[in-house]
Amino acid sequence: MKTEKVKNRQFGEHYVLSGFTVTTTEPPQPMCFICGDVLSNNSMKPFHLHRHLSTRHPACVGKPAEFFHQKLAEFKGSQEKLKKATSVSTKALEASYAVSLLVAKSKKPFTIAEELILPAAIFPVETMLDKKAADVLKKVSLSNNTVCHRIDDMGIDIIDQVVEKCKASGTFALQLDESTDVSGEAQLIAFVRYKDTLEINEHILFCKKLTGRTTGQDVFNVIDNFFSQHKLDWKSCSHVCTDGAAAMTGRVNGLMAHIKKVNPDVTWTHCMVHREALASKRMSPELNDVLNDAVKVINFIQSRPLNHRLFQSPCEDGGSEHKQLLLHTDVRMVIPREDVTVAVRATQ
Repeated sequence: MKTEKVKNRQFGEHYVLSGFTVTTTEPPQPMCFICGDVLSNNSMKPFHLHRHLSTRHPACVGKPAEFFHQKLAEFKGSQEKLKKATSVSTKALEASYAVSLLVAKSKKPFTIAEELILPAAIFPVETMLDKKAADVLKKVSLSNNTVCHRIDDMGIDIIDQVVEKCKASGTFALQLDESTDVSGEAQLIAFVRYKDTLEINEHILFCKKLTGRTTGQDVFNVIDNFFSQHKLDWKSCSHVCTDGAAAMTGRVNGLMAHIKKVNPDVTWTHCMVHREALASKRMSPELNDVLNDAVKVINFIQSRPLNHRLFQSPCEDGGSEHKQLLLHTDVRMVIPREDVTVAVRATQ
């Protein structure tokens, strides 16, 4: 059975006298430049267009051609203004995200964007170009709350991208570490490693605060909630790397014990950094004494603000490139003796 071919009607310039212009869509559609209504392509006939004019705009019937051409020019002018305003708004939004990303990368307070970056951009533009160009920059929203929201949006988008790549990879590995920050809050940080095409990529997955206790059950609940929220399957987690703390490696209530309940095939690996720290305890007594003396001196300088300032003065006078010292924290022996022996042998 043959299907009737649909005829696409074309716009005629004389349709302007009926108050109509044409859209840029395919097929073209008649648009009334008096009220903005858009009709179908089948209505692109003089009779239908004139009927719309006589029923919707009877006061315009019989007007001269100059009237309709003036209305058409006003309609196109308003469209250009709207298009330009939309373009400026879109570019201002893009600039706001770009500046917020720079603030996040530089680890500066969010207020620096509104208090320093935006004025520093406006003054040179106003001086070298004109005030009109500077007024355009003022449309970029960089308030404290706005920058915070922009960074949160980008962070959520990055997490979504990493999660999607983990799902596409099929399997992934986790590296976990629980520590306490300077404010005394327990933080759990997780890195994920997965295969992306022909490369092995590693990204931070999340950093969550642990409220209350930091047992293996608490750590597992945080990870499990994240997996449930982003629909990640525990069966896809093939390896987990942690330190040797009891909360992580305990056979009954440790994190690995809870993970093996949902994925018995998961493999645990001891963190190489902790292995090296533990292996360093087995070094020769002479070298160990020298390093211990150096650690005591460094910690003595860093633990007191006065000593730190006195140490900086000769460094600045001598033109030294480095003026800071890193506070040394010791790694405790929190794993069984046989595991320590294996770790030491693995690092030798």
